[in-house]
Amino acid sequence: MVKRELYLKEIRPFYESKLIRQEKHYLFFDEIQNVNEFELVVNSFRATHDVSIFITGSNSRLLSGELATHLSGRTVSFRILPFNFKEFCQFHGERIMTSSWRST
Repeated sequence: MVKRELYLKEIRPFYESKLIRQEKHYLFFDEIQNVNEFELVVNSFRATHDVSIFITGSNSRLLSGELATHLSGRTVSFRILPFNFKEFCQFHGERIMTSSWRST
């Protein structure tokens, strides 16, 4: 777990230096659930800047309805699963020779 103090001292100033106050910004956070009290940090961006925030991660806590309450405002959740083998091949334009897999 990353300590909130480290995040506020080192990571947040980096983001702050990139944000221009008069413009809309889109912030993407991946695996931010590893930061203690990340909900407070994310909400602080919403309170001080014109931002849309996207949070991704693999932790089931991100799927909880309780999280939406902590992140006040409009939240939309999407559950995205990885490709299976057939979908992977289709995405890359590869044909699957299924007849060679079957026993005769």
